[in-house]
Amino acid sequence: MFIGHGLLAFAVAACVADWRGWEPRRALLVGAVAGAFATIPDIDVVYALVGLLEWQVSDGALGASTAFWDASRDVHRSVTHSLVVGAIAAPAFGLLAARSSSARARIARGAAIALLVGLVVIAVLRDGPIAALVMCLFAASGLLVARGVARASTLSPATVVLAALWGLWSHPWGDLLTGSPPDWLFPFGAPVLESRLVLHSDPTLNLLGAFGIELATIWLALAVGCRLTDRSLLAAVDRRAGVGVA
Repeated sequence: MFIGHGLLAFAVAACVADWRGWEPRRALLVGAVAGAFATIPDIDVVYALVGLLEWQVSDGALGASTAFWDASRDVHRSVTHSLVVGAIAAPAFGLLAARSSSARARIARGAAIALLVGLVVIAVLRDGPIAALVMCLFAASGLLVARGVARASTLSPATVVLAALWGLWSHPWGDLLTGSPPDWLFPFGAPVLESRLVLHSDPTLNLLGAFGIELATIWLALAVGCRLTDRSLLAAVDRRAGVGVA
């Protein structure tokens, strides 16, 4: 549900901004920023490439897939999917999005870097070097998004904080429908929602249900985008494509 995470964050953030009276272009921008931050937690799948390095050609294509996902289970939905980590990282990303070059802004950016370094230290102390590596990738990705926002927009750091917080916090909930639940409160060990939500007892229908939610999220994002750009969603749908969907 990688795409769904970003599109859901985009749709909700853009709708809220529009409801608050923001002009459409700015509302779309806030939604895009939230969507970008919502995809960052899945940077942890990069570690799964380690599995491919261990894969032998003789194992075949199925062996490559198995090696990839076996490696991903070591870190996926762990440190980067924590609500605690998100609550710390979002303010740091917001401070890094400041455009000012004043001494106060430089101090704020220094504090933001310190927060992110602190997250890496906590990861290595709690789960070891692999978790620290993933946290470094998470922090670097957020930093790139924040600096990109600072260069390409006039959004205030406070707005970026809220967009980042919504994006990072909305991501783990989608994972309740697929695979294992995330590590909600890392680095604390308190269990929260230890099992995923099952939409139907039949595995095939359950998978189709999750896929249906993914499609609904895509259409929600399209509807929001069309509304804020004064376009007709129905006019944008090709008739033959509609028949194909039916």
